[in-house]
Amino acid sequence: MERMKTGFLLGAAKEAAARLHQEFGVTVAFVTLGPKGCLYSANGVCGIVDNPPAATVDTTGAGDIFGGSALSRLLMLNKPLNTLTDVELRNAATFACWAASLSTERAGGISSVPPLDVVLSHMKG
Repeated sequence: MERMKTGFLLGAAKEAAARLHQEFGVTVAFVTLGPKGCLYSANGVCGIVDNPPAATVDTTGAGDIFGGSALSRLLMLNKPLNTLTDVELRNAATFACWAASLSTERAGGISSVPPLDVVLSHMKG
């Protein structure tokens, strides 16, 4: 199995993603932008996903929830990272933004992780 090289970096921009790719050999980078969403970058594609609105109570664990959520979406694809498409990367980033955003509406870290069905239902609309 291919060794996954993903990068998560808080509060940076396109230059940070480029550095992750070039200097550290990261295949897929997600750069969280806090309440402004995230930037994703891999395989020559780069995009920004906005965060959904949230009635934020506590941001504890939101970054970890974002990272775990993005990674879970990539693992579910069960394909080499160097073959991920813009749509697949955008979907992973969107899911991660929703999960992290929803988590801020409750206090705590682990206790604020939203269930999968809740995240998916909010994404649909």
